[in-house]
This record gives sequence, structure tokens and C-alpha cells, in this order.
Amino acid sequence: MANPDSTINCGKDVRDSTLVRNSLSSCLRDSNKSPKRQLTNRSVSFPENDNQIVTGYLEPVNPWEYAESTNKETVLVNYLRSSEKHGTNPIQTVVDQLECFDYDEIGSERFDCLNLKSEQLILGSCEALEEVLKRLQFHKINLEDTGLDDEAAVALFDMIEYYEAATQLNISNNNSIGVRGWQAASRMLKRTKCLEELECRGTVLTEQVVPILGRALRLGTQLQVLKLEACSLSGRSLVVLVAGLKLNTTLKELYLGENYLGSSDGLQLAGLLKCNTTLQLLDLSNNGLEDSGVAHICDSLCEQSKPAGLGILVLWNNKLGPASAYHVAKALRGNDTLEVLNIGQNDIGDQFLRDIQDSLIENRNLLRLGIQSTNISGEGALTLAHVLTKNSTLQRIDVRDNNIEVSGVAAFAEALKQNTSVTQIDLDDQPRGRISDTLEKYSETVDEVRSACCRNEAGGDEALLRARLSVMAARKISLTCDTLRPISKSPSPQPPSPSYPQQSFLQVGGETKRGGRLRSPAPSPIPSPVASPSPTRTRFQVSRVNEDSPPETPPVFSFNPSRSRFKVTVVEPSGEQQHSPFIPQPIHSQQQQQNPSTPPRTRKLASWVPMVSPGLEIKAASGLEKLLGLFQNPFTRGAQSGNTVDSSSDGGGATWPASRAAPPPVETSTHSASLSHLTVIPPTGNTSISTHIF
Repeated sequence: MANPDSTINCGKDVRDSTLVRNSLSSCLRDSNKSPKRQLTNRSVSFPENDNQIVTGYLEPVNPWEYAESTNKETVLVNYLRSSEKHGTNPIQTVVDQLECFDYDEIGSERFDCLNLKSEQLILGSCEALEEVLKRLQFHKINLEDTGLDDEAAVALFDMIEYYEAATQLNISNNNSIGVRGWQAASRMLKRTKCLEELECRGTVLTEQVVPILGRALRLGTQLQVLKLEACSLSGRSLVVLVAGLKLNTTLKELYLGENYLGSSDGLQLAGLLKCNTTLQLLDLSNNGLEDSGVAHICDSLCEQSKPAGLGILVLWNNKLGPASAYHVAKALRGNDTLEVLNIGQNDIGDQFLRDIQDSLIENRNLLRLGIQSTNISGEGALTLAHVLTKNSTLQRIDVRDNNIEVSGVAAFAEALKQNTSVTQIDLDDQPRGRISDTLEKYSETVDEVRSACCRNEAGGDEALLRARLSVMAARKISLTCDTLRPISKSPSPQPPSPSYPQQSFLQVGGETKRGGRLRSPAPSPIPSPVASPSPTRTRFQVSRVNEDSPPETPPVFSFNPSRSRFKVTVVEPSGEQQHSPFIPQPIHSQQQQQNPSTPPRTRKLASWVPMVSPGLEIKAASGLEKLLGLFQNPFTRGAQSGNTVDSSSDGGGATWPASRAAPPPVETSTHSASLSHLTVIPPTGNTSISTHIF
């Protein structure tokens, strides 16, 4: 006779297997049995009237909708009203400039300059300036020494980007700009198509900031002139900057003066010149490259060739000596793009000129040579005069601040009788040292030299050659540079950036290019992270914040909340978490004590230390009750009512024993002092057992 229990089990197995097979068959699609849909002939028709197709459209945002009809009264009234709205006083300098602008003659052109130099700009002041920037555009905006912080810088850079407010921007001497401010500047450089010049003189660029700037300069920017003088860019910072500039194809002028560059930095600059063929001007004034650093740069110049290559090199005050003549001569022979070379304020002497004499005679590209204050005497002047008799390319030589006597000046005058290309030789009006001849004789000889230069400039076959300064068309580059105090070879630590004279090393003159006002209707490519109360603003994006589910930890901001315009409120859960009086409190870290809203850290159940005395009778629970006991936390509200809880009141869940309260906590071991004193909830049930816990 068959066992009825085995029959029942067999039938159950059959039903289970059938259920699984049916479930799999319903989930898996049998491609062989499913019929393929037959495609029928379809046709598409459009209405005859186009108005029935397009039901609506939206015009793109025009950033310059307020600039169509601009007058003095409109700009002033809106600026004063915006200053009052943001709770700041209007800047008197801005008011005076707005009153002096000629709004009738400017037309669609940009105004020359909005000068805010030395005006302390806070966030409210910058927000008020939007009423000006949305109506007027400028060639240059000067924000030098304005005390910009991250909040103010983000607002201003976002406005300049959105309204294309300037083609030249000066943010020199603003050391309070942090990472967020430079991130906004990076976005501005990448997305603004009209910004051509950025000056950051005297602004220290840290190792956290340089990568941000380097990414902006790598690709996509329209910047042509970058002035990073006195920015502490030596060493690793220069390596990061050069890595970004190697891929740049738009930058033409780079100013790196007063950055404590050493001989090892010359190797990085040489790598830049080998990779970047669009850079035309490199100013390295007032550094410490020395002969070895200049050797790397000269070697890289030999690898450049027309039509692309460096045209202007400034090595003013770099602690060069006569030994650098070999490398300079090599560059003059091997390079055919260099047109301006300034090696003034270096102790090179007459021997340097004798060593490069043959290279100067053979060179047919160099137009201007600056050797001011290089300890040259009359012997060096005779060497230069010999070069002028055989070189028909040089146009200007600067030999001021040298001990050149009457004999040397007379040699220049004699050479100019044969030379027709030199249009200017800079000489001292008064001799620097004692001369053997009279002062009148010296002055007469200098006037003779200048008259010969004026003759060459007036005409001759070389008139077309003098217009060949193709590197900087329509600009005059002076060979005079400012000299700083001697710079140590390896400064440690680097002193803070001093306040240098506000004059560029290369005196730039001539007329500036006046571009028309840009009228692109495209909206801003990226919203600003700072909102504005202005109802007419279209630069920002507003999103809804859901406060139904409160965060476990309050948000942490990297900036000072006291300077923000917004108030952050942390929504706490309903009800307060309380601890049982007989449960020991966990030991929180110092960070949790400072932030009381952070929930206390809990450990896994396996690591909890039982705090029950030996001999305590514990009731065994059923399977479901054991499961509930495992997930009950001793820090929840289940142990708030007292020392005892009736098991029948909560459905048989795991509870504390009703006979006794938990005794004080016991240390687990002497070698685990980092563990907190925690307790465990023993399960209870209908069966009573006796156990000892050690």
C-alpha cells in the first residue's frame, strides 16, 4: 500500500513544476510561433495651408533688447533704482562716467572704457551694474584692485559672458577670487566670442586655480592677449599652464614677467614654443632664466620657421651674461621669424656683441634690437656700427644707459651714411659717465645721428620694408621696459606679489580696433549659479525644490553662508528621537557633536555587546518574532516608555524582559576602546529557557 504522504508530496511537486513551466513560457517569447506583422501601404499627407502645420513658435532670447534705444536718463535711472533694490549705494565713479558718455555719436559702436579701478565691489554692487551692462557695451572694463570675492566675481563674469560686455578685461590685483570665481572666469573665456584680452597682473594663481585656467585656454577660447605678470607661476604651476597652451590656436601674446622663473622653467617654455606656432609675442621680463634657461628657448626658436613662429621675444633683466651669446647667435642664424629681440638690463658687455656680430650681419629678419643698460662701452658701439654698414634690415637699436662716448656716437653717424634702413637709434641726451670731449661735441654728434635717421624714415627704397612688422600690424612696440629689483635664483619662500608700476613692459600705442556691437540673439549657453531678484533677468534657470522628504544630513556649502543672499532651512522629521533612560548613549565624534542634526552612527547587530546578567531567564520567540527582534533598534521609540514593555500589547514582537531592567553596561575588552557601549534586544517567546551569556 502506497504511503499517502508520499503521494501528496509527489502531486505537489508535479503542480510546482507545471507552474514554473507555464510561468517561463509566458515570459519567454517564441519567435517561431508568433506571426510577423504584415506592413501595409501607408501614406502621409500635409495640409495645403502652412498655417495649419505651425501652430506656434517662440523667439530666442535677445540679451540686448534693452540696448535698442538707450539714452543717458534711462541708464542712470535704472542703475540708481537697481542699486536701491540691492541695498547698496551707487558707485559715484560709474555715475560720473555714465553722464559723460556721448550716447548720440556712439551709435552701434562700443564705448571706450568702464573704469572701476580701486572701487570696492560687493555682490550687491555687481548686481546693480547689470542695468548698465545690458544697455551698454565697452572695449575695456577695468576691474583692477576692486576686492572681488567669489560671489561678486561669479556675478560679474556671468554678465560679461551673457551680454558680451567687453573685448578687454582687467582683473589685476584681486587675490580674493577663489576656485568658484575662476571657474566662472573659465566659462566666460570658453563661451564669450568677443573677449580678446585678459589681464591678471598681481593676482596669485595657486595650484588649484591654474588647472581651471589651463582647461579654458586649451580649446575653444577666442582670447588673443593674456597678461599673467607677477602671478607666481614658476615650477609646477607653469607646467600646468604650458600644457594647456600647447593646444591653443588663438593666443598671440603671452606676458609672463615677474614670475620668478628659473633656468628649469626655460625648458617648459621651450616645449611651448615647439608645439605652439601661433604665439607671436613672449614677454619674460624680470625673471631669473639665466644663460642655461635662455639656451633652451633659443634651441626651440631654431625649430620654428615661416610663416608661423615667434616674432617678439623680451628677455629684459634675466641675469644673462656673455656666455648666452653663443645661444643667441645660434637662434639668429637658425630662426627666420624673430623680428624684435630685447635683451636689455643684462650684464652682457662688449664681448656679447663681438660674439653675435656675424649672426647679426647674416640675419635678414630682425628689425629691432634692444640692448639698453647692458654695460656697453665705445668698443661695443664700434661693433654695432660695423654691423649697420652690412645689415640692411635693422630699423631700430636702443643703446641708452650705456657708457658710450663721442667716438662711439660718431661711429654710428659714419655708418648711417651708408645705411638707409635704420630709422631710430636711441641714445642718451647726456652722457652717463665722464667723456674726454666736451658736452657740446657729444650733443652735436647725437643730433647728426638723429638727422640721418629722419632722412631714412622720410623715403628710400626701404620704405616698404619698414612696414613689414607683420607680427603686430598697425602697432608700435617700444624697447623700453621697467626694471625691478634683482630677483634671487631660487626664492624660498616666495614673497607676496609687490605692487609694481601700472605700466606694461612693452609700451603699446596706436589706435585700437573698434568693433561693432554684437547682436547675436542666442541665449546664454550656461546659467549662472547665483540667482537674482530682478524680474527681467533671463540669464538664470529656476527649478522646484521638493521638501517632502527631509535630508538625513544638512547640505554643506564651501562658501560662507553669511555672505549669501539665500537662507537655507533644514526640514526636520516629525517627532523627536529620544533615547531610553536605561540605554547608554553612543560616543559621538567631535564632528557629530558640532552638528547635532546628524544621526548617530550605529553598528551591525553582530558587533553589539549583550548587557544581560548571567542567570537571566529569557523567553524563546517564534520564527516571525525572532525576525522582528533582529530588526528592532534599541535607539528607536520602542524603549521610550519605561523599563518594561508588555509583549501582548505590540503583537508578540521582540521586547525587553518584563522581570528586570537592563543593568549598567559592561566593557567588552581592554583592547577595543574605540567601540561604543551598545546593547542588544534579546528575543522573547512562549517557551522559557535558561541561558548564560559570557
